[in-house]
Amino acid sequence: MSSIQRGFSLVELLVAMTLLAAIVAISGFAFQQFSRYWDGRLGTFDESFSEMRNGWLLTQVISKVQPYTVLNQQGLPRFYFEGNRNGFVAVSSESLSVPDTAAVIRLSLLENNDRTFDLVYEEAVMKNFSLTRLTQALEFSSPVTLFTELRDPSFEYFGPIALETEVVGTDAPQPDRWRSEYNSAVTGRHAKIVRVSWLNDGGNYSNWQINMIQPLKGHNSRMYEDPAE
Repeated sequence: MSSIQRGFSLVELLVAMTLLAAIVAISGFAFQQFSRYWDGRLGTFDESFSEMRNGWLLTQVISKVQPYTVLNQQGLPRFYFEGNRNGFVAVSSESLSVPDTAAVIRLSLLENNDRTFDLVYEEAVMKNFSLTRLTQALEFSSPVTLFTELRDPSFEYFGPIALETEVVGTDAPQPDRWRSEYNSAVTGRHAKIVRVSWLNDGGNYSNWQINMIQPLKGHNSRMYEDPAE
């Protein structure tokens, strides 16, 4: 006696295909949503990591800024540091591109079309030249953008008052204050702290405040030396 073999009916096959199509559609939509969410989180992580790394680099290079002495146009010794609201130029004992090598560094705020600013870093590595003059021409490297789209950023400097108001030939403590411009060729002193501020997404100001290397005892008195003596 032969057994009777029975397959799927056309209706059953259509129902199965409809269910399978629905499962595939739901799965595809879920995967698309997950991918979009993951890409968003990954993008945010990459951006946060990049900002953290560049912030660390910025802190490292500014904290190594030193009271480097050069001669001004009159042949008088002066510290090499000049800054304003848009950035500063100074000598750091640590180049970002060449480890264990000093460099003249320049940090600048460059305005974008939407009135935000990019923070740009340049350096002239002091490997094959010596910096001896305040007005010496330098060849800086290609600029590297550390931060983008900063809102209302500015630089400020904390340091002693101008040379002319001090007691000549002494290292007596002098009043310090914050200012938006600091030129060591004028003050005869080296700034102590650099602060970079910008407006964050919460509408408040964030900032980095970085201490710099200070002159050794007796170093300040060299700013009064007469080159003719």
